[in-house]
Amino acid sequence: MVALLYSLYYLTVMFLSLIFWQITRFNLQGSTFSLSLPVWVGLAAGGLGYWVGRSRPEIRSAAAADSAARATEKSIIGIDVHRRPIPIVLMLAGLALMIRIYPGHGSPIALRVLVGAAVAFVGYFTLLACAGFSYVVSRDGVRVRGLFRSMRTVSRKDILAVDIQPAPPFGGYGIRLWGGDTAYYWGGKQTVRLKMAGGNLFLGSNRPEYLLKLLQDMLSKGVDTDQPT
Repeated sequence: MVALLYSLYYLTVMFLSLIFWQITRFNLQGSTFSLSLPVWVGLAAGGLGYWVGRSRPEIRSAAAADSAARATEKSIIGIDVHRRPIPIVLMLAGLALMIRIYPGHGSPIALRVLVGAAVAFVGYFTLLACAGFSYVVSRDGVRVRGLFRSMRTVSRKDILAVDIQPAPPFGGYGIRLWGGDTAYYWGGKQTVRLKMAGGNLFLGSNRPEYLLKLLQDMLSKGVDTDQPT
């Protein structure tokens, strides 16, 4: 929530500043007034603000304390959240560019519908990237959560082994499927692999060693581990 407030703060300040600047130019020079530039810069500033909010040490510490409190109640060993700034910034920039070049009312309806659908598609995946993937490791298994919902649950009895592997060449971000394997990945050089009889599961992580420790504790009958701050 604090990170979201940072994002809204940065977005609002940049948006209103550019609106005021364009109004001033319009009155002094008669320059054309446009909303596309404030939207473009405002979205980029909002993404930067979100990342700044998530990176502040006091916010990370509060999140760790909250996770530890919930772990006591729900027998959760630990929680790891995986998100990366690069795809978020790129998607925000692409979304802002698409909004800026959105065809006007004189354009064919089919073109406007097509561009509108593309904006909605990119916007949805931008939200996915901002939410990231959360791995809830409990004594019973691993639950992968995304934007507002659980995406997959893996029982402890189905996991044969866990280890750290270089990011496989599945190409791209998000949920990747290839050769019977699945990856939840937003970037990084390493993933944590869950070996299972029905195919491997690769979990992208900003802290693969920590996630591996959680999984190892889960496999050894759920020994509690401390959340890092």
